[in-house]
Amino acid sequence: MQSGTWTFVVMNTDGGSGIAVRADAAATVPALGWLSATLLVAGLVLLAAGTVVIVLAVTPSIRARSGVVAAPTGT
Repeated sequence: MQSGTWTFVVMNTDGGSGIAVRADAAATVPALGWLSATLLVAGLVLLAAGTVVIVLAVTPSIRARSGVVAAPTGT
């Protein structure tokens, strides 16, 4: 096949109405493989970053409720 714009016409041989068509179409997208892998990795990185942010936000709250106080620093 050649690349370009394609048009398919389906009609009765006598030009009359009343025709039913079931058609399937497909395309080859060479960049789809690396694009999907990139999006998957980016999603996993964002999931990990979100998990870290949630853990860091919840941890001080748990310490405050349990009465654990950080040791003073410095003098």
